Amino acid sequence: MSTTKKLLLAAAICCLGTTSAFANIITQTCSPSTASFNNTATCTFTDFNTSWGSLNDVTVTISGMTGTLFASVTNITSSTQGYGTPTPVTDTATVTFEVGANAPTAVSISTGSTVGCSGTVPGNSTVNCASLSWGPTGMTNDMGAVENAIFTGGGTVSFTSAANQSTSGSITPGSIFIGGNGTFAGTLTLSYTYSTGAPEPASLLLVGGGLLGVGLAFRKRKQVRS
Repeated sequence: MSTTKKLLLAAAICCLGTTSAFANIITQTCSPSTASFNNTATCTFTDFNTSWGSLNDVTVTISGMTGTLFASVTNITSSTQGYGTPTPVTDTATVTFEVGANAPTAVSISTGSTVGCSGTVPGNSTVNCASLSWGPTGMTNDMGAVENAIFTGGGTVSFTSAANQSTSGSITPGSIFIGGNGTFAGTLTLSYTYSTGAPEPASLLLVGGGLLGVGLAFRKRKQVRS
């Protein structure tokens, strides 16, 4: 094969390479927070626009999630009660974000610690016996191709938090009950990874350089023959 034909073949292969798909990423962020686990926080994102290209993957990330757990005791009698902790109280908070009403859970994180509680609580009232600050923590969940239809409806998609807290352990006397609440705040990130057939500027320069090289080689060869 002549040198000119080899150069032409290389340029053709280069041109074919530029028509392949290129990966792109679009990222949206939201910063949810609540003052109580009894409340919810909602993040709303724009759906992927199919005119941008072909959606390959959807990733949801929780980052920098922080909060406070409040372990509490409730006195169900009418007189002040003293309480202690022969078995320390385990206090756990779970923050879960679900996408849509019927869609699977997207992301969920849990944190907890064992805290000691002792003191007194007036009759028919509740007091915080301990508090625990937690964070930052986070996790990433790859929604994959299976869930992509949820994010291509042409409108918006919302993630709603379901934050709750659980406590367990022994507190004396038996008229004292363990409970709790807390707060949380953090960042929720939604990323679309998609492909397009549009060539990148660098690829266009590569093709142009290849074609220029072919042209110069052909011109030089023609001059030698003449």
